[in-house]
Amino acid sequence: MLEQVDLDWSPAAADSDAGRFIRNAQRRIEQFQSENERIPGFEASNFHAAAGLLQAIQEQRLAPGLRFCEWGSGFGVVTCLAAMAGFDAWGIETEAKLVGSSRQLALDYDLDVIFQQGSYKPDLTFGSDLELPTESAESGRFPFDCDVVYIYPWPAEKAIVTQRFEQMAQPGALLVSYQGGGRFRIQRASTDSGSG
Repeated sequence: MLEQVDLDWSPAAADSDAGRFIRNAQRRIEQFQSENERIPGFEASNFHAAAGLLQAIQEQRLAPGLRFCEWGSGFGVVTCLAAMAGFDAWGIETEAKLVGSSRQLALDYDLDVIFQQGSYKPDLTFGSDLELPTESAESGRFPFDCDVVYIYPWPAEKAIVTQRFEQMAQPGALLVSYQGGGRFRIQRASTDSGSG
């Protein structure tokens, strides 16, 4: 069973370090999109809101630890923001071009972040399991061996992603789901569930 977590937070200010980083990242995303074919499923989160929320989770010590994983990390902005907030951040993304751009973004800002090519998406047609990497050679961790999982799921994926997190997450881990606009849903894995 997942427990709903309520949290007071506010978006990152435009003139903060995170705000300046976001401006630069958004320019890079616009350039990327003008130079490449549209990548299906690539939709950006509300970065200012995500930055503020992750900072609040960190400051209020809501997660059991600092291991952060973004499922479907896209251009890597939220994963980088997690690193800026003090998390040990890891992003999983299926599109090789986005993984490359994410790595360059982190490198340019001297952020110690790992981006791995892979997919969190289930095959909804056949009901198969989530296609997450079994283990990252770079990070030495498993996709569910995280204290905070961040995701911007498509509507059809919300239930199965939540169910899989509930089954496999470490006790006390947080699932942060971006719901659109400035809205997020934060859920905590039961302390007596998960793969431990």
